Amino acid sequence: TRKSLGGEKLTVARVELKKGGLVPGHSHSNEQITLVLSGKLIFRSETEEKIAVPGDVIHTPSGNFHEVTALEDSVVLDIFSPSRSDWKE
Repeated sequence: TRKSLGGEKLTVARVELKKGGLVPGHSHSNEQITLVLSGKLIFRSETEEKIAVPGDVIHTPSGNFHEVTALEDSVVLDIFSPSRSDWKE
């Protein structure tokens, strides 16, 4: 599940992933910072794979292909810049 709020220059989202949940590989023009609040996840990019746990911060540059798999029920805080226009209702 995802709850997000977009401002003029950034979007903040709280994302919950159940164990085994997958955010399929994708890229976007937004720079992304992810703070792991709970759980354990695998972040994969074109160049690396990282297991992330609470307190870890992941930087995903603009245009970088990436995907995420939840190894446990997990919650993250995602911050995007510029704002995610594709998420506006």
